Amino acid sequence: MSRDPFQWLLWAIYSRLYDRVWDNRLTDHLAARVVDLIPPGLPVDEVGAGTGLFTWRLHQAGLDVRVFEPDARMRRQLVARLPGLAVCDSAIEELSGAPGPRVVVAANVLHLVSDPGAALEMLRRRAGRDGLVVIAGPAPRASLTRFCMALHRRGEPVFGVLLFLSIHIALAPLIALGGGLKVSRRSAGGVDGTTSSETVDGVAQLVLLEGKDAVHTLGSAMPVQ
Repeated sequence: MSRDPFQWLLWAIYSRLYDRVWDNRLTDHLAARVVDLIPPGLPVDEVGAGTGLFTWRLHQAGLDVRVFEPDARMRRQLVARLPGLAVCDSAIEELSGAPGPRVVVAANVLHLVSDPGAALEMLRRRAGRDGLVVIAGPAPRASLTRFCMALHRRGEPVFGVLLFLSIHIALAPLIALGGGLKVSRRSAGGVDGTTSSETVDGVAQLVLLEGKDAVHTLGSAMPVQ
């Protein structure tokens, strides 16, 4: 995600701990809400799929999902979670228009790109006319304390909440040296094409945007394992 050595080291460690941190009841609730927002009958692209926490839940809902994840470490965990799944290694910045309409899901990734506005434009063109973009990410006022409170409200066991807290406290120095986990705090809500926006448990934001006409098509993104 970055050539900065501290960012590289942070994500080398964080990717190994990612499932322990985020495979929880809050993620379950957010993924279920995303599934509710997806219109029936449209194919789904998930970009920045990470280790497949949302991907697994989308598949469990019976959705036809095409998956994109550029980070090799997370991609290995994704394929281990869903053996046989074809995963494209394209990054969000490399996506462009494709014949739609489709639903494009971007969960917990948009705040990590350097130019969220440009990324949103790419995602809307990827969705195509009559398509939809579903963004899930941290709310502007999200904090470690608020996340722990949200996990508790969702019924996460005390051990899970303490593990979430302790891992982030332990990584705090490296997070600070790497410039933080959030490259950008700009919200997707309120931008052109937004159809709805909601905050979940005070820590997560779900935003829906209309797709738009593609200006050119995606090159041959090859599935990798």
